[in-house]
Amino acid sequence: MDNPNDIENLVKALELSFSEGTAIPYMEEEEVLSVLDYYIGQDNLEHLTRIMDIGLEQHPGSSTILLYKANYLANDNKLSEAQSILDYLLPLEPSNPYVYIGYGWLNIMKNDEMAAFSFFDKAISLGEGVNLYFEIGQSLNQNGYPDMALRYLEDYKSKIWEDEFVFLELGYAYEALGRIEKSIKMYEQSLKIYPYFEKAWYHLGNLYNKKNKSAKVLNAYKTAICVSPDFPDPYYDLAKFYVKIGKYRLALDSFLDYASFQTDFSSTLLQHIGYCLEQLGENDLAIRYLQAAINKDPDNADSYYVFSAFLISIGRAAEGIEAIEKAIKINPEDADYYFSMAHGYIVLEDYEKAEKSLKKGIKKNPNEVLAWIELFKIKANHNQFNIKLFMIDNKVRYGFNNVALKYLEAYIEFYYYDNVFAARQCIKSAVLIDSSHLEDLLEEAQEMLMHPDINPIIKKYIKI
Repeated sequence: MDNPNDIENLVKALELSFSEGTAIPYMEEEEVLSVLDYYIGQDNLEHLTRIMDIGLEQHPGSSTILLYKANYLANDNKLSEAQSILDYLLPLEPSNPYVYIGYGWLNIMKNDEMAAFSFFDKAISLGEGVNLYFEIGQSLNQNGYPDMALRYLEDYKSKIWEDEFVFLELGYAYEALGRIEKSIKMYEQSLKIYPYFEKAWYHLGNLYNKKNKSAKVLNAYKTAICVSPDFPDPYYDLAKFYVKIGKYRLALDSFLDYASFQTDFSSTLLQHIGYCLEQLGENDLAIRYLQAAINKDPDNADSYYVFSAFLISIGRAAEGIEAIEKAIKINPEDADYYFSMAHGYIVLEDYEKAEKSLKKGIKKNPNEVLAWIELFKIKANHNQFNIKLFMIDNKVRYGFNNVALKYLEAYIEFYYYDNVFAARQCIKSAVLIDSSHLEDLLEEAQEMLMHPDINPIIKKYIKI
C-alpha cells in the first residue's frame, strides 16, 4: 500500500471496528504490514500489538508478520518469546535471510555483537545481490548502532559506489560517532552524486553550524529548502541559526515557515517565536506566545524560564521571579534557573536574595564564569569582605583547578587591583584548561580581553 490515503482509510476502518466492537475488516498481508508501519510511526504500541495478532489470525502462515513480531518482541526485551518464533521459523525457511537477520537483532539485544555479526553475515550469504548490506547497515544505523552499521555500509559502498543513499547513511553513522569531518565528506559525496538531495544539504548545514562556518550554514539550509520546499526541518534549524547570529526578523520568518507545516504547535516552538518577538520589541505579542507555551505544556520548566527572563527584561522582575520559581519546582537541578532568579533579585536590588540564588546555582554548576563574577560584584559592592579569603575558600570548596575561578581571578586582578601582569598569567592558565568561557566573558570583560598585553593570548581562540 503505497498510497498514504489508502492506509489512513484502512486505519480509520480498523479503529471504528475497535471502538464499536464490530467485525474486523479483512486485510491482505501487505496491508497488515503497512498498518503496522503506520502504528510504529504513531508510537501506538497498543494498536500495534493488536494488529500483529489480527494479522496472524488472518494470515497464520505469514513468516513476514511472524518476523515482524519477533523483532518487536526482541526490541521490547521479551527475548525468549522472540527466540521461540525464530526457532519455529528456521526449520520451515532455512534459506530465508530475514530469519537470520532476526537472530542478529536478538543477539544485539543480548549484547552479543559477535554472534549478531555472524547471523547478519549468514543472511547476506543467502541473499541475492548486495542490497542486504545496505538494508542491515541502515537498520543498525537507525536503531542506534552506528559503529556496527559502518561495517555493512562501507562494504555496500565498495560494491555500489554511485549511490547517494549509502553516503547519506555513512554521514549519519560518522556524525553519531562524533567524526564530524568524515561525516561532512560523506554528505558532500552524496551531493556529488545527486546535487538535489535535501537531507544531505540539511545535515551538512547542521555540521557546518557545529564548525562555525556561517556562510556554508546559510547556503546548506537555504539549498535544502530550495530543492525541497515541503521539507520542514531546514526551516527550523535555519531559524535557530538566525537567532544565534542575532537576525531575529529572519529567524521569526523561518520559525513561522516551519510552523506552517505543523498541525499543532509545540511548547518549544511557541517559546522560540515568543523569544524572537521579544527581541524585536513586540512585547505584547511575545507575552501571548510565551504564555501560550506555558499553557501548552505546564510541566515544561524551560517555558517558565524563558518567560521569566522576558518579564525581568521588561521591568517586571517580581513576576519573573514567580515564573522562575515554578521552573525550579519542576526541575530543581538546573543551575541556570537560579542564575535567572538572581538576576531578578538584582533588578529589585535585593542583593541578599540574589547572593543566595547565585550560590545555589554555582553549587550545581561551579564552572559558570559569569555567575562567579556577579557573585563577586555583589559582595564587593554591598558587603565588607576579604577578597583573598573569598578566593581561597572557594578554591578549597570547588577545586584549585576550577577554570571559572581562574577567569574570576583574572577579572579581579585586572578590574580591582589594576594588575595586568597577574591577570595575564591567570588567563594563560585558564585557556589551557578550557577556552570556551572566553565567549561568555566578551560582554562582561571586553576591556580586559582587548588589552594589548592579554589579547595576543586569546585571539587564537576567539575573534574580537
